Amino acid sequence: MLFNVFFVVRLLQDYLNVKFKETGHSNMYFPQFIPYSFIEKEASHVEGFSPELALVTIGGGKELEEKLVVILFSSLYSYDVN
Repeated sequence: MLFNVFFVVRLLQDYLNVKFKETGHSNMYFPQFIPYSFIEKEASHVEGFSPELALVTIGGGKELEEKLVVILFSSLYSYDVN
């Protein structure tokens, strides 16, 4: 079943790529990881904000200077929240 889902997603992407090209648009890809500081900024905007997150704390065998938050998709985190 999972194979069929990927097949359908790929067909849809191929179709949309043609339409995007015809209209002068392009795909937009979002980061999978964002700095934890982005979440801290978001917390300052929303009272009672209490995120439940998957965090990356080690990369390349070394502890990261700043934790990274794993995200699947969100346009909110595609830019720096002020």
